[in-house]
Amino acid sequence: EAALYFEQFLDEYPEHEKQLYVLYKLGTVYERLGYDDLAIGVYAVFIELADPGDSRLETVEARLNILEGQN
Repeated sequence: EAALYFEQFLDEYPEHEKQLYVLYKLGTVYERLGYDDLAIGVYAVFIELADPGDSRLETVEARLNILEGQN
């Protein structure tokens, strides 16, 4: 259910200031649900959009590397 709300939010408000927060949360939800391919896609977008100083960037890069290694 959370994934649906996050996806809806991103569709309706693609330029919203909370976009990175929602992408981060959506990636973790996909991961928990076992949708690794979707999590990889969301994390890749997060990395592309995040500022280099974003405190979540290191975590997302690490998660992405793990997921890509499993697939």
